[in-house]
Order: sequence, then C-alpha cells, then structure tokens
Amino acid sequence: MLLLDGLDEVADAELRSTICTYLEDELSHVRQRGIRAVVSSRFSGTSSVIDLDRQHFARLEVHPLSDEQIEQLVTCWFCAAERSLDKQGDVDKARQLGERKAKSLATRLRQAEYKSRRIREVSTNPMLLTLLCVVVMKEFDIPRRRVDFFRKCFDILLTQWTKHRSSAGVGESSNPGSDEDRPLLSSTDAMALLMPVAWAMHTQQRKYDLRREELRVLLRPVLRKLERERGDLSFSEVLRWLHQTTGVLERYATHRDNTGEYGFMHLSLQEYLAARYVAGGREPDTVALLADNFGEPWWHEVILLFVAFAEHEKNFADLMQRVVQRGALDDAEQRRLMNLCIEDAHTPDLTPLVAHALDTSQAISSRSAALDLLMGHVDDEVLYGAAQVACQTESDELRAKAERIETQPVGARLDWDHGEPADEQRPFDVLLCHDSKIELDGLDGELRKAGLTLWRDDEQLKAGWSWQHALDETLDRVGAMAVLIDSSGAVRRRGSGRSNLLHRMWRAMTGPFAQDRRAAWEWPELRVRLSEMKRRRRPVLLVYMPGLAAEPELPLFLRDAPIVDMRGGISSAAITRLISGIRAEQPEAIAEQGLRLGKRQIESRVGMALLWLPGGRFTMGSGDEDEMADDNEKPAREVEVSGLWMAETTVTNAQYEHFVRATGKEPGAWSDKRYNNAEQPVVAVSWYEAVAYCNFLSKQAGLEPCYGIHGEEVHWTMGATGYRLPTEAEWEYACRAGTQTRWSFGNDHRQLGEYAWYGENSDNEPQPVGRKKPNPWGLYDMHGNVCEWCWDWYGPYPQTPARSAMPDPVGPAKPAIVAVFDQQGSVVKGTARLLRGGSFDGRARFLRSASRLRFWPDDWYSGIGFRCVRAAAKFGIC
Repeated sequence: MLLLDGLDEVADAELRSTICTYLEDELSHVRQRGIRAVVSSRFSGTSSVIDLDRQHFARLEVHPLSDEQIEQLVTCWFCAAERSLDKQGDVDKARQLGERKAKSLATRLRQAEYKSRRIREVSTNPMLLTLLCVVVMKEFDIPRRRVDFFRKCFDILLTQWTKHRSSAGVGESSNPGSDEDRPLLSSTDAMALLMPVAWAMHTQQRKYDLRREELRVLLRPVLRKLERERGDLSFSEVLRWLHQTTGVLERYATHRDNTGEYGFMHLSLQEYLAARYVAGGREPDTVALLADNFGEPWWHEVILLFVAFAEHEKNFADLMQRVVQRGALDDAEQRRLMNLCIEDAHTPDLTPLVAHALDTSQAISSRSAALDLLMGHVDDEVLYGAAQVACQTESDELRAKAERIETQPVGARLDWDHGEPADEQRPFDVLLCHDSKIELDGLDGELRKAGLTLWRDDEQLKAGWSWQHALDETLDRVGAMAVLIDSSGAVRRRGSGRSNLLHRMWRAMTGPFAQDRRAAWEWPELRVRLSEMKRRRRPVLLVYMPGLAAEPELPLFLRDAPIVDMRGGISSAAITRLISGIRAEQPEAIAEQGLRLGKRQIESRVGMALLWLPGGRFTMGSGDEDEMADDNEKPAREVEVSGLWMAETTVTNAQYEHFVRATGKEPGAWSDKRYNNAEQPVVAVSWYEAVAYCNFLSKQAGLEPCYGIHGEEVHWTMGATGYRLPTEAEWEYACRAGTQTRWSFGNDHRQLGEYAWYGENSDNEPQPVGRKKPNPWGLYDMHGNVCEWCWDWYGPYPQTPARSAMPDPVGPAKPAIVAVFDQQGSVVKGTARLLRGGSFDGRARFLRSASRLRFWPDDWYSGIGFRCVRAAAKFGIC
C-alpha cells in the first residue's frame, strides 16, 4: 500500500493536474502486481478538472471525528506527551496523568458551548485536534475562534512547549531550570521575524523548500533590529532555536553543501502568519493581492484568518470591496468563500455588499447574489439597505429577497430574547400613523377613554431634532404602533387638522413631492422603524379605515400583522379589537381574523417564518398517464387536508444551532465545511432528531409539545399546539400548491433549475435556503435541495378507492417491511419513514410533487433535512 499525502499542498492547479496524470500512468503498471495507492487531499485541492480517474480510483471521504474518536486520539496524544516529558521514566504515572488530562479535554469538548459549527471544525479534524492538545497541555482555555486557536498554538510552541522540551532533554538546554529554559525570543519578536517569511513563502506558493540563505535574507531586517537591542543574537542561534528547540521551523531536506531546505511545521502555521502579516498592513497592496487570489484554494485559509483579526476590522470592508469589484459575486465558489468570510469576521462591515445591492447599474443577477450573502447576516445597515431595495426596485426577484431580509432577526444571536421585556412600561401606549385630526375624531377619543396614552401632538417634539431622531425617540417611547390606511392604501397624511410629527417627517422626506401619497411601508426610513417595532416584539397593527375599497398589497414583514377592519365604520367592536391589540391582551383573536393563504408568522426565537395554508381537497399521488411515476405513488386518491402553518423553508443550520447548544446533540455533518453554512439546510439529521427538535422549539415557545418520546417509541398527541413534522399528505398538498402537474410550476423539466437545486445544478452540495423561486403558495425548496422527513411510516397506498375524500391521513398504523439502500449501497430490509421533495444530488423525477422516498428513522445522510409545521389552534403572535 502506497500513501501519497498532501495533493492539496501543491499550490499550482496545473501542476496538480500533471501530477494526477503522472500517478495514473505510473500506478497502472503496478496495479496488476497487487500494489494499491491512496492519494490524500483536502477538498480545496480537488475539482472536476483534476480528479483522479474514477475508473481506477474510488473517491472516499474521511468523516469528521466522532466524540469517541476524539477521546481516543487525545488520550493517545496526552499519554505519549506525558511519557516524553517525564524525567523519572515512570510509565504508569505518565499514562495516568495523560488519561486524566485527555478525559478533561474530551469532556469539555462535549459541552454545549463548544458545539458551534465553526469551533467543531477544529476539534473534529485530526491535525487541528493535535494542535489543540498542545494548546491545552498547560490547562489553557479552549479557544472559541480559529484565529485565537492558532495564536495560542504559536505562543505555546515558543514559550511553554520550549520549556517542556528543554526540561525533558528534548531541546538543547544543558542546564534545565536555568535561564536557558526561557524562550530565546518573546512571542512578539518571533512573530515579527517569521511573518515576512510566511508571506514570502505563500506568495511564491512554497511550503518546504526555503534555502538557508533565502531564510537569512528574509530574517535580516528584523534580526538586525533585535541585534541592536540585545547585542547577543546571531542568525545561526535564532535558526537553531526556531528549528531544534521550538519546532516552529522544520528541516525537510539537506543538500551536499549542508544548506538544507526549511519550511513551517505545518501549512496552517504558515497560513496564520501570512494572514497576520497582511492584517498588520506591513506592505502596500497586500489586500489587493488577496483579492486577486480570492478564487484560488491555496489562499482560502489565509483569507479566512485575515478577516478574523478583530484589531483590523476595516480590512474586511476593504477586501470585500475589492472582490466585489472583481466580479466575485458572479462565481459560486467565490460567493461561498465570501459567506465564510462574513461568518469568520469579528465584526463584518457589510457596506460593500449593501452598496452593490443598491447599485442600479449592476446586473440583476449580481445584485441578487449580494442580497443572498446578506440574507443570514442582518444588522441595522443591512436592514435599511434592504428596505431601500424593496421600496425602489422594479425587479420581483430583488424585492422578494429584500423583503425576506427584513423578516430576519438582527445579528447572529443565540439567546431567546430578540427584543425588550414584554412587560416594560412605556410613557405612551401607541403611536398612531396618520395625518388627519378630523378623520380621527371619535377613534382617538375612544382610545383615550380606554386609558391609552397616544403620541400625536407637536408638543412631544423637542426643539432642534431631525425627523430621523424624532422618529427613533418616538419608537423608544411607545409600546405599540397603529398604521391607519385610507382609500388609496396609503397612510393618511394630509387634512385640515394641524400637522403633526409624522406629517413633518414625511414633508422632510418628500420635499416638493409632498402631495404624492404613499403607504408607510413605501418609505425606507419609516419601513425600517416599523420593522424595528416588530423586532422588539411590540404590536404593529394595521387599521383599514372607512372608505378603503380593497386590501393593500402588504410587504412580507407586515403580512403577519394583526388587521383591524374598520371599513364598515368605526364600531365599538372594532375599537375593542384595536385596544386589545395595542395592549397585546388577546392577540390570537386579531391575528387569526380573516386568515388567508400566505399570511405570515415569524417564530421570533430562531427566526423561522411560517405561512398559513388554508385547508382543502386535492388529488394525492400519480395516475397511469405519468410515465415518470413509480408504482408506490398509485393509485391517485382524493384527500382532505386541514389548514396549517408551514415553515417557508427547511430548518437551517443557524436555526438548528440553538438545539445543538442546548442539548449537545450534533447532526452527522455538523463540522463539515460543505454542509455547515448558517443558511444551508441542516442535513444529516435522523427522523428521531427531527422530532426532538420540534419538541425543543415547542417548549422554548411555551407551547405543548406534539410528541411523547420514549426511546424509539414516539407518540403524536394530535391536539397539541406545538411544532411537528408534516404528514405525507400535508407535505404533498403544500408542495402542489393547487396544481396537479409533475412539479408545482408545470410539466417541463427544463424549468426545474429556476425552482430547485438538484443533481444538474447544485455542485453536489446543499445550497442556502430560499435562493430559487418559491412555489405558488410562497414555499421555498419544496423541490430539491434536501429530502424532507415526514411523520408517516412508509407503506403502499390503499388499493381500494375511497367513497369520499380521506380526511387528514397519517399513513399506515403498522409500518410495512421494505428494502432500502443504506449509505454503503447495500440493500437492507426493515421499517422506514417517508421522505419527500428530492435532494441536491437527485434526478428530476425524484423531485416531482408525488415522488415518495424512504429511509431508516434512526439513520441519516447528507441529503436529508426537514421543515416544521403547526396546527392553526391558538397560534397567535410570536
């Protein structure tokens, strides 16, 4: 067996391709003699262009380490380390000490605080886990950011590890415990020496071929400064210390002239030091060089570490501005890296992406890609930019994405409180968005008689305030907002009554165009404040005033707002509903008033959007006329489904992370970079994990969990109000969205790429949710991206036609014994749960509305996710 390690460390893609060709030719001669070869590489080192011939090489993926494997590795490492450091030669004592330290580290790594996706990439990677062992050797805290992790690795190698090696006789100390145990250089000085070396090697795409004289030239500028300060340093002494004592530099080869070829102990250390060199701004145009190489795998880790340095936050915006200008938004791989940069940056400045999304001179596709990147990283600036796009664009695609951004929680918070305490008292109960005192006669009086305090008079405006300041101050001081909408669908803004605060604000915004009537949500500034009220979980109510003929077209973030209909007159019943809504006393009564298709609710704890789907009847399954249909889809039958709330998308990694941190239960691919983007659907979850998440979310929302879970026995309490998985019938009803075609958009498979991620366009990875067109009811990714768990056991459809439509079927009571392919491709028999929708690696026929798939409920693979639903009863305002 031959092991050929490190294909990815050949920086040049052409050279890598040449090496692959060479290996195929050479190994073909020895294969018949029973000699086998393994070629290892990180994912960044392979592509469809340079992959080894699939006829001769089987492509295998090394899975991240499990908790058991982590404990096994750290135990071996600590026991070996303690044996090497034990001067007494007491093997048993060293083993016991190593096992104790290993168990402590493994226990801490299982704790919820270390279960975030990016931190787990360190602990489940064998090489990085080994470095982590070095870091914690002297009981250091486990770093929570990758950049901090590498900094501590460097410090340990230069300080504590030097002391351990010399005191154990590993280094060159002749007098252990003396001044020789002290590091030759401080961590700061050593970093100043080595950063230019790392930068030079990385820009030249080199790893372990630096000659001694080249190293001397690179060290000379900083070394001269240190020699002037200390007077007792020489190049040979420093090189010996870096190589033999600390192990930071390794000697990979020796030439006849004894010059040697040097490199860093691992490519990760070189990448860290190169990133730190750029972040320090020590040379002009280094950021430009990173931008020029943004699409090159050799530079990916340097770029990700570069943006993570908190002390140089301005560098992030500089880099993003440059890569956007170079067209990175038009390339899928570069967009993926941009998203990782946003996640890894300490405080990402998203101004360049916001500006690009607003730039009308750019192509719609490019602006859309910028909005995609902003989708999972909303802050105040992003929110305002999205409001501007939504108000100003004529593109339905851009408006839809901008409105989705408006509904997301601000900031990457993992706590449950996205706003202020609900019981906090405000000086004013309600802000009335209106502009006509005369039209309010009667309404405002009734509100005051009920004991409510209103904000509407000029006396509340402090001298010298800008209208933006005044509006912000207003929102800080009111507990609710009521938007009064007249016959034009616009907020009342003109009348014979005196001009109030909001009218003055609108005049400032419109200038000479103050006569133009526009709704409150058509002004970006006021739109953002309306959204902010909802984020603070304060009631925002829409009041349809007398004379309004038709309901206005509402933006997405207001479609869940309670509506008080006063079109028939300002009646006492309508006033009572308005007062209840302002006081949030009976939100359910208003929220469910006139439930209509597409009405939206936001689960504020994890930011999950749900759409209301009224009940109805449809034909479930496929007929004989569909040649794509499988037998398990027949016969077609009439089914009646009750109304329900269904999640707009499948559960994302960001939403699932709340569950992981609370329980410590990770999905199978949690630490795999290909599957753990925040906005990707969570994958590699079993059916049991999906129902456990539903119960978790129900409890956090104060709702009755739907499932009783006792080991592998799961009972569904059908009257419960919490979150659950959809039944197979509910899923197909929602997917079809009133259609009876193969897919919800029609029968032409050539349109599928507009609506779905599948084997033809996904690059064999799940994609961030909600990037394709929704189905007619506004649900995203019902076709493709990931297969979705349903509640039902798998079994054949009833073969005897029912006399009437079946009401809310839930599948067979006793599961059928079926054959399923396991992850190794073997056929196994057993009981399975239903999957629907097809996945990113599936064919078009398996993405049809009626297609049925199955899998073991206690197993997982990277193409399985799920979405949540809720019954209608007592849903209320989240």
